Amino acid sequence: MSNLEAVVQKFTIENYGDLITTDKPHYRKDTKTWEVQLKSTYPRIIHDEQSNETVIRFLDLRDLGTIKFDEEFHIVDAPSDKSCQEQLASRINLWKKQSEQIVLRASSSAFARIAESIHVLNPLGLILDELAKGKKEKFTIFESEVDEQRRPQKIRQYLELLEELQIVKKVDEGYSYGNAYVGIVEGANNEPHKIKTALISHVIKRKYSTLRQVFGITQLEPYVHLANAYYWPSLDAERLMHTTRPRLFQRYQNYYTKVSTWDFNSRLSELMDQRAIVEENGYLMGDKDRFNHMLEMKHAEVHLNP
Repeated sequence: MSNLEAVVQKFTIENYGDLITTDKPHYRKDTKTWEVQLKSTYPRIIHDEQSNETVIRFLDLRDLGTIKFDEEFHIVDAPSDKSCQEQLASRINLWKKQSEQIVLRASSSAFARIAESIHVLNPLGLILDELAKGKKEKFTIFESEVDEQRRPQKIRQYLELLEELQIVKKVDEGYSYGNAYVGIVEGANNEPHKIKTALISHVIKRKYSTLRQVFGITQLEPYVHLANAYYWPSLDAERLMHTTRPRLFQRYQNYYTKVSTWDFNSRLSELMDQRAIVEENGYLMGDKDRFNHMLEMKHAEVHLNP
């Protein structure tokens, strides 16, 4: 170990603790300084309640800050411990948000059925019901019909959203089927009771952020959060982990917010009814097919070092 590396190691341990480590020092001729990038191999500890096995995985978190030394190895600049801890917390939160999106997309059909059962997205449902009535290629939802609805402006907002997704397209008199509509209907095997759910699932999968931020639809968020409270640790472990109701209840509150046991049990029952979470031998676990899809998305899309 070089003298500089020894100085770096001593400074890092004394100022940032053992969760922060460093890359090798790099000399910059233009500033005549040595620069050291801070990083963390952050441990994630996941416990399986059934087997009592503990799995440890590590997140590779880079570019948490830069320490600068002069040519005599004196500190020129260094981030504070608070700054590094905030960077760590930000990266962990980024992973949580990416996990939420993975869970949402892999389980969008379950969330669509929950949306129908708790009667959110009603204006969207009205439009989809009208589309489902059409039998002819030139079927149209006329502007005059939209004007007759109780909240025509809200209906138009949803029609514009569906137009973005190519579920409908604008025609002279109003709206008709878009290119994506046919494929979604065929994917539902043209079964009427499945078509609406498939369309809502597609909207949730592609436009969940818009539904929340623009349309103010937040009723699904507690279900997404509860599902993620189960799947996030399993995505860390890269295998389905068994947990208990009390442990999941505590984990949900640790990750998100306080909730009553009644609300927790009600939301969990909805998720279990849709097989987003299942029960096996008295333990809660995820759905295998959904989870395999989640793992594929994790490997292809998760980036923790923006």
